[in-house]
Amino acid sequence: MATAHTERQPRLLLADGDADALRDAAMALGAEGFDVTPVTNLPAAWPCLEHADALLFDASLAAAGLPAAIRGLRDRRPRLLLGIQTSAPAAEEEIALIELGADLYWAKPLAPRLAGARLHAALRRRHANAAAPRRPGPGIALGEGLLVEPENRTVRRADGSRIRLARNELALLRCLAKAGRGCVRREDIAADVLGRIIAYGDRSVDNLVLGLRRKLGLDAEHGAIRAVRGVGYRLVPPDPPDQNLYVNPAFSR
Repeated sequence: MATAHTERQPRLLLADGDADALRDAAMALGAEGFDVTPVTNLPAAWPCLEHADALLFDASLAAAGLPAAIRGLRDRRPRLLLGIQTSAPAAEEEIALIELGADLYWAKPLAPRLAGARLHAALRRRHANAAAPRRPGPGIALGEGLLVEPENRTVRRADGSRIRLARNELALLRCLAKAGRGCVRREDIAADVLGRIIAYGDRSVDNLVLGLRRKLGLDAEHGAIRAVRGVGYRLVPPDPPDQNLYVNPAFSR
């Protein structure tokens, strides 16, 4: 008798120092289709990283060592989907999490159905990107001597030095590049880049743009990433002599 094939559940590591909250979240995310391994601290998660698809942890577990913890996780498992839960984050904290390389982040308390939807969407995008053929190309000119190299996830300066992009930052540039010179709505950026629906007053997209502009030294009014008031953002061609904004095919996938 033939056995029906079932796709395996995504493996989720869930770390929280609050035992009751950890138990409840593990049960709820298990009901959302995840194979959940709960741990009460980050060191306990390290032995399980090799087989995990995603890690969701409370930022308080790392405290002042959060940057080092994220870098360590990225070095050990570059393709691990990384979600961080914090108290209601201020804009500066959101920018810091994006620049450090967090894929997703939540303000407490965790809403399991929303967390599950975001995690599933982010994992689907990651699998699709991994399966897509990689075609090298010359990148995108942003003006001011900046050239995006998507294959390396970097921006090259005119002097040859490079700026490392976080995954969300590169995803933002890809999202804008697909629209050519057109405007991309904040709601569409949130869905495509952050894997979530934004509510009224949610500044996560604006904070992502702010952090990227700051990292690249782009002026808000005259740089490559321009705001369209009340709508969203768009890419603009660099000033002469780089008059033609080249969209790399690999960038527009």
